[in-house]
Amino acid sequence: MCGLVAAISSTEKVSPPVVRNAIDRLRHRGPDAAGFYFDAGGRVALGHCRLSVIEPHNGAQPITNEGGSVWAIINGEFYEYERLRLKLISKGHRFRTKSDSEVLVHLYEEFDIDCLQYLQGEFAFVLWDTKRHRIFAARDRFGVKPLVYHANPNGLLIASEAKALFACGIAPKWNLESLKYAVSTQYLPPHLTLFDGISRIPPAHYLLGNPTKFQVEPYWKLTENVEPYLVTSRKQRSEMVEECREKVTDAVRVRLRSDVPMACHLSGGLDSSAIVGIANQEAAKNLDAFTVSFDHKAYDEKQDAVETAEHVGSKLHIVPVSSKAILETLPLAVAGSEGLAINGHLSAKYLLNQAIHDAGFKVVLTGEGADEAFFGYSHLRKDFPSIGTSEEFATDYVKNNATSLGMMVPQGAAFDMTLVKRQLGFVPSWMQAKSSLGYKMCSLLQPGFFQGNEAFYFVSLADSILSAYQEGAQSPAETARSLWTRSALSGYILQTLGDGTEMPHSIEGRVPFLDHRLWEFLRQVPHEILLESSIDKKFLRDAMQFVVPKSVLQRRKHPFDASPVFYDPAFSGFAFSRLNELLRESTMVQAGYLSCERVEVAVEQSRKLHVREMHAWEPVWMLLLSILELDNWMINESWRSSSNKLPFVTSL
Repeated sequence: MCGLVAAISSTEKVSPPVVRNAIDRLRHRGPDAAGFYFDAGGRVALGHCRLSVIEPHNGAQPITNEGGSVWAIINGEFYEYERLRLKLISKGHRFRTKSDSEVLVHLYEEFDIDCLQYLQGEFAFVLWDTKRHRIFAARDRFGVKPLVYHANPNGLLIASEAKALFACGIAPKWNLESLKYAVSTQYLPPHLTLFDGISRIPPAHYLLGNPTKFQVEPYWKLTENVEPYLVTSRKQRSEMVEECREKVTDAVRVRLRSDVPMACHLSGGLDSSAIVGIANQEAAKNLDAFTVSFDHKAYDEKQDAVETAEHVGSKLHIVPVSSKAILETLPLAVAGSEGLAINGHLSAKYLLNQAIHDAGFKVVLTGEGADEAFFGYSHLRKDFPSIGTSEEFATDYVKNNATSLGMMVPQGAAFDMTLVKRQLGFVPSWMQAKSSLGYKMCSLLQPGFFQGNEAFYFVSLADSILSAYQEGAQSPAETARSLWTRSALSGYILQTLGDGTEMPHSIEGRVPFLDHRLWEFLRQVPHEILLESSIDKKFLRDAMQFVVPKSVLQRRKHPFDASPVFYDPAFSGFAFSRLNELLRESTMVQAGYLSCERVEVAVEQSRKLHVREMHAWEPVWMLLLSILELDNWMINESWRSSSNKLPFVTSL
């Protein structure tokens, strides 16, 4: 994992000190080394800070080809690069290092932008073609690694995080449209960030062109028109299960390549348990595992993790997380991730990765993506109409996961979603849940904030995703999964909760369940098999039956959610006190977006509710608190960055 900064000017020379300062703002992403490329004309600069994982003594960046005509900076990993390297050598390419990153410049020489089709892994990169005066940047297929940019008529800036762009002179300000998405739908369209003047390269997209004229295009889709396997017998199903086991095993195996210590996240559920189990079967020695332990028993999976660790032979490190720690850590987690949270799990992931770093590890395997790949979420199962057990499963899910109320399961009044139904032909269950969260959240805002139908932002979110990825006609379940994967998974689970809590501690996260070859195999498995049974992910459970303990195979899904802090009797006073403290200084209040009076009334009313309805307000208060914490960080960031500016950047 690394930090990237690219500055390409069409009018004036780039300032090397400003670019170096921007890289300094990303040194948490790459504390081991830093390198720069400045072209002879002074209008192109590439900066890189490195977290040394592969070939730690022989992989400095920026990296170039034999003739120095192609320069690249890369964040992440390319898997099975040795095979690509041999193929390229056979075609006459000469390598200077044995690092995985160097394959990119030679693949580009050989295949131009089609080199993306050969890359397997989690990555983001920026490449400068000196002969064509062309910039080429891209992100991996699911958006595990971030890449943001600022463009104006005089130049283009690209970086791993907005912090680096602030260091170049972009003023830290809210993007008002993004804020409207955040408070109504929770998630942003793939191309937006929360910051004015800063965009994202969406997952599975590339940026190509020059600093004043470029295009952003997709290169891979979640769904393709492929013929599913024809299931004629139980034997054929068993063959698919076996192939699934092989695909998951291979995805883990290729991610074990590392020249530095590696560990695993372990919750005790099926997904992370499967990753740890396979890793210990495939690795030369068993990997250490880390798990979070919450104060409240209903949310604590410590005992499940202990049982799994003993079964697979991992040394387990338990990271205790209290309500006090959640609130005290939230400002750091929000600033690190540059994102917003609806639960204390953001702080918990931050503390988990801090413990991993403190124990001496640089790389961690995680279990994210399985619920998307195998339709594990109750809301995705509900959108598959032919499953007779879906309602039974959803009811059981709600019964055993109280934090999901108002967050993943609708609770209370909601927006009128007629526009969404008109657009898609149905309302995805997860959107219905978010509409009840958004309805509560919007009741805290000044009446004129939206100036129209708040549900429009759900329509706009769906439009932006379906048009960006050019997805064709799909079933309701497939459409719901595509929308969820391209918004919630990429923008929140992977970016905010993943990279945003790992990289502040110089930890590289690897996600085997998001191996694109596994997804391309699952395209061929009929939905009736992926969604069979009253228990979630039965297909994956069957594939992992010789990997994880029997108790894990029988355990119902439990989301990684922290226990409520705003309704923790021992801590709610401190939580609401912090909320009020930040409200008094908030630019959101000063700008007339947020109503202090409405917040005060809602706080008092929510305290009188039945416990079920009270819990549905927890994600609202966490979202509001994280908005206020991010607002407070932006005020400080504005002061910190005010003295730095590239010549071609106009402060917004």
